[in-house]
Amino acid sequence: MRPTRIEVEGFSAFRARTEVDLADADLFAFVGPTGAGKSSVIDAMVFALYGSVPRYGSDRLVHPVITQGKPECRVQLDFELAGTAYTAVRVVRRTKGGATTKEARLQRGEEVLAADARGVTEAATELLGLDLEQFTKCVVLPQGAFAALLHDTSAKRQDLLVKLLDLGVYEQVAVAARRRVQAADQRLAVLEGQLQQLGSATDDAVAAAEARASATAAVVARLDAATPALTALDDRTRAIDADLAGVVGQLEALEGIAVPADVGSVADAVRQTTEDVTTAEASERAAMVAVEEATALRASLGDPARLREQLRAHTDQAALVERVAKGRSTVADQQAVVAQLDDAAAGSATAEQAAVAALERARLEHAAADLARHLHEGDECPVCGSTVTRLPSVDAGELAAAEAALAAARTSHQQASAAATGARTTLAGYEARLESLTEELTAAEAHLAGAPSADALHEQLAAVDAAEAALATARARDQDARRTATAAREARDRAVAAEGRARAELAAVRDRVAAQGP
Repeated sequence: MRPTRIEVEGFSAFRARTEVDLADADLFAFVGPTGAGKSSVIDAMVFALYGSVPRYGSDRLVHPVITQGKPECRVQLDFELAGTAYTAVRVVRRTKGGATTKEARLQRGEEVLAADARGVTEAATELLGLDLEQFTKCVVLPQGAFAALLHDTSAKRQDLLVKLLDLGVYEQVAVAARRRVQAADQRLAVLEGQLQQLGSATDDAVAAAEARASATAAVVARLDAATPALTALDDRTRAIDADLAGVVGQLEALEGIAVPADVGSVADAVRQTTEDVTTAEASERAAMVAVEEATALRASLGDPARLREQLRAHTDQAALVERVAKGRSTVADQQAVVAQLDDAAAGSATAEQAAVAALERARLEHAAADLARHLHEGDECPVCGSTVTRLPSVDAGELAAAEAALAAARTSHQQASAAATGARTTLAGYEARLESLTEELTAAEAHLAGAPSADALHEQLAAVDAAEAALATARARDQDARRTATAAREARDRAVAAEGRARAELAAVRDRVAAQGP
């Protein structure tokens, strides 16, 4: 074998497509730094032929040949053998569990010798006369494998050398020589036996043999004379035997005719199953029509989801009416509360004004006492301008009572005003909520304008439910009718097939005896 071209892509160190042309090289060497891909070129050649890379340690381990990050690799080896060009191609693709080499091909010109991975390996082994182990021991020695060849068993080395040097021809020569010796020994034994048999050939024995030969010649002459008569008898005997054989064959054919046990029921079965098919198909058509009518009725009743939505809208509207009425009642009650609290606030304001007036009168009536309450020793008297050296003794009880009454009136007024303000705030909230509910009610009434009433919707939904139930029943009956019709047709087909087989059997029996006449 002489390699002429190696092409790889995605194989080991060769990520991109790489071509090694050896067509014009009689002797070549691969040189380069470690990792440049020298061994990978040799591996590619071995892999193309045998689908394995020896240095990986297992003939089934193929996924390491794919370049890291590539989904697949492709190897092609062109080589010559005995002046004929061959091409071996293998493609390895990654899988979840490793890789696969299902795509492979070995060609001799345009002729495809093998079209799968195993076939390529077997064809390459047959072409080269070497399997993978022998090829990697005598043609391509993997790194570190030369010692394995030297230390192999003598029997394995001998077998390898026999194949390489074509020494098997000597074994074939030895086998042929042994056969000729056996044939000569057998011929010698035959001749020796014949010599032993001829040892008793004396003159008397020869004379007796000649006498027997003369008697035998006379018998032969008589037999020759009787030969025409014997031949005629033989011809007549053969004719009688032929006639007898024909009669026996006719008799056997007639005796072999028997009416099948079920022949009487074949036609009845065909007729009955045909009637069953007609009935079943009529039921099937009726069920189909019922489904179509139920479907049309159901479609005419409208969308139940829309009907239920309108019914919910009626329910929501009724709830809104009740809530609006309740809201109006609440607003009215709160308005009454606000009016009551406003009256209380107005009364407390009047009481406060009266307390202010009472305090002013008390201050006028008890001006001296009012003034004295604000003097301190050492202050200047606001009336005479002199310095106060002693505080006068005055009765300010009425002034204090008037001031206390004013303070109480103011507190009561503030509380009444706060209560009235809170009530108005609550009323504003109630009124806002009532306004919102009123708007919702108005929108709901607008949404339901022209819609059926709740009772009408209930009736329509009941009609929809009834129509859907009727449709489901019709569909179930349609399915049953279809199954029944299918079973009837299958039974009819079986009966027709049985009738066909019966007719075929009848034709076969009739053909065997047709030559005998009616």
